[in-house]
Amino acid sequence: ASGEWFVRMRGIPFHAREREIIEFFSRTNVLPMGVSVVYNQRDQPTGEAYVEFSNPLDMDRAMSLNKDSMGQRYVELFPTTRQDAMAALGVPGFNSNAGGRGGGGYGGGGGGYGGSG
Repeated sequence: ASGEWFVRMRGIPFHAREREIIEFFSRTNVLPMGVSVVYNQRDQPTGEAYVEFSNPLDMDRAMSLNKDSMGQRYVELFPTTRQDAMAALGVPGFNSNAGGRGGGGYGGGGGGYGGSG
C-alpha cells in the first residue's frame, strides 16, 4: 500500500518542469516517485508543485532542502497529503477549492497516474 509522503513546493521558477524538480531533489540523493507542476486556469505555472516520495526517509531527506534555492528563487517545502495534492491539482473525485489544474505526466516516466490506488 502506498503511503502519504507528499511535499508541496512553493516558489519554484515558473519555467521549472518535472525534470528540474527531480534534479533539485537529487541533491539529497532522493528520487521522487512523481512530480506534478500546478497550473492556473490559463495554463500558466503557479510556482507550486506537488511531489510524491516512496517512503518517509526519502521525504525527510527531501524536506532538508526547505528554503534551498532553485535557480534565482528559494523554494519552500511543506509536508502535505495525497488528498490535498489531488485537490490542488484538480484531479476528479477530490474536492478542489484551489481552481488549479495539474500538469502533464505525473510519475517518473512511468506513464499516467492513478492506476492501482
